[in-house]
Amino acid sequence: MKHILKYKKTIAAATLMPALLCGPAATWLQAHKQQAPPEKKWDAVYLVCGASAQTRRIRALEKWYAEALNSKSRPAPMILVGTDRRKSLWCRRHQTNHTVTAWGIEKISAPELPTAGHTTVVIRGEFSTTDGEMIVLADWLKKHPEIKSIALVTSRYHARRALQRLRAHASPQLTIGIVPGISRWENRTPPTVVLEYLKILRDKWGLSAAPIISRPAANPAP
Repeated sequence: MKHILKYKKTIAAATLMPALLCGPAATWLQAHKQQAPPEKKWDAVYLVCGASAQTRRIRALEKWYAEALNSKSRPAPMILVGTDRRKSLWCRRHQTNHTVTAWGIEKISAPELPTAGHTTVVIRGEFSTTDGEMIVLADWLKKHPEIKSIALVTSRYHARRALQRLRAHASPQLTIGIVPGISRWENRTPPTVVLEYLKILRDKWGLSAAPIISRPAANPAP
């Protein structure tokens, strides 16, 4: 009992910190108030790059797009896809290892999906971080002033950072919303949350070229 009382602060901190990281800290990252209502008019929707999470992001895009088409919002939002040259799984139909971008386009172009048949544009550019990706997207948007609103499709834990980085580089008149990826347990794990806060600080301090150790991206599931 004496040992427990002696280390009660340490025990309390060890109990409280994971709870805070999995709770309020993780919720803040998900930027719930900035989520894009599909019933409102959006000029474009952008599929943020991310090999390991792309399946869940595409599923979220499909669901959101179906709701957008069922609303009074017309015309349908243009679909923008970032350039991700990392290799995906083997495609039997084309007998090749698609890039993640090509794999994503093939998925959202499937005839049975609501995203099929709508304008899809690949945003060309080289980048290795979210900050770099948002710079490329912002530059493209500045050349297309007709797009006044855009929804970013990304993982829930990544929503806040993607939103902040595009706002930092795009026109202040641009309306930006978030389409959160399908919810998964990893969105609230302490390692994911801590790493995401470190990346937010890195990008805010203008150090986006500086690496932060993270888990290697896995190939997306078919």
